[in-house]
Amino acid sequence: MTEKKFTFYENILSKELIEELHNYYCGNTLNLSAKQHGQDVVDWYLASDARGVVPATVNLTSDHQMRILDELYSNKNLPLYKNKKMLRGLGFPMRINNFLPGGTLPPHTDTVWASLTLFLNKEWKEEWGGQFVWYKDEDTEQENEIAYTPKYNCGMIDVYDDMTVGAMHRVLEVTHDIERCTVQAFFGLKNTGGQIGQIPDKYKHLLPKNVTLPYK
Repeated sequence: MTEKKFTFYENILSKELIEELHNYYCGNTLNLSAKQHGQDVVDWYLASDARGVVPATVNLTSDHQMRILDELYSNKNLPLYKNKKMLRGLGFPMRINNFLPGGTLPPHTDTVWASLTLFLNKEWKEEWGGQFVWYKDEDTEQENEIAYTPKYNCGMIDVYDDMTVGAMHRVLEVTHDIERCTVQAFFGLKNTGGQIGQIPDKYKHLLPKNVTLPYK
């Protein structure tokens, strides 16, 4: 059985593409989301408890998605190199996750055969929070947590042989007056009525009771 893990990689995309993604999406997610989903949805998000436990999101343009896929496919230093399955296995459109100050994400798992989390912020300090944390052992997570601080053009890529319930992970609270911006891609993610993750029962108390969220 393949070990459940998240593996950190540096210099994932070309300088040209990562710069373009940073300039287009960072600091602009809410505006783009309003165009894609409607200003009413964005206004609801900003006024509700949802902003504290899920990120603001917007789908990447088709051009950006295809260029990212092409670079992942052609980079021999990455685990998706020459993986043709990737080209037909994107579970949902790639998206930007933008955690506002105070934002966090509860511990959860995703059922995928591959995933990508790519940090877009050019500057990030450890004391600003927002670390990507994953757990080797879900039953003793406080003893085994592994945290990655956001770093420009770096992130986590993992590929399994088949669909797998991956390692439990979370995003720590953003404690600085800054937005944490990432590219997210899930390959083969099971679409269960819009559900994007599975939160263990012991963490469901972290979710606001008056907000419907895209989690089980």
